[in-house]
Amino acid sequence: MSAIAVGDLPCAPVAPSSSRNLWCMKASQRRRRTDEASKLLFMGNVIADLVRIALPALAAELDLDAIEPMQTEFVGMDRSRRIGDSAFRMPFARPAPDGTRRYALASGEFQDRNDATMLARVRAYTHRMLDTARHQGTIQPEDRPLVLPFVIHTGRDRWRAADGAEPMAGLPPEAAREVAPHQPQAYIAVDIGDKASLPAGPTNNRFLAAARWFAAATSAHCCVN
Repeated sequence: MSAIAVGDLPCAPVAPSSSRNLWCMKASQRRRRTDEASKLLFMGNVIADLVRIALPALAAELDLDAIEPMQTEFVGMDRSRRIGDSAFRMPFARPAPDGTRRYALASGEFQDRNDATMLARVRAYTHRMLDTARHQGTIQPEDRPLVLPFVIHTGRDRWRAADGAEPMAGLPPEAAREVAPHQPQAYIAVDIGDKASLPAGPTNNRFLAAARWFAAATSAHCCVN
């Protein structure tokens, strides 16, 4: 039996009768329920509303009413498999200059704890998602679609993991602009527990409504056995 980490406090494998072990197992079960609830709550129309408030200029170019779910079992070119949390395809409102339909892809990863390896994980997930989409015909082999990797933090602690900007910290602006296109792709972190950091939006925005509900539900059940 391997150790289960709860927050920053490791739960070591101990005797089944131990109250400490029972507490750790319940914490692990709560995390699984939270992850399942996140996948059910943050569906396509909710993610579309997230794009509307987080990236309004881009949202104006997309037909977000036509957002479509994508398969979340990703298979890489090396045949490695990974089950993602959510993935969606969003068509642009206007076709490309050659008349073809263009799409942007959005992925959602739900995290209840900080993860210093999130940037590397997002890069791996994105590559697998694109490989799978090309294999299934969701996008054409030659397509290089815009990808919006969202990391939605559902934990009570604030999100502090790196978002990919640190490698350029301290560089002069001109040097930063030169190397930015060659840096690993960052992700868009959304901390639903930090109300001050959430993008502003109308009261009927479904993402903000879902975030408020989820934050309240998580807070209310944080200490339930």
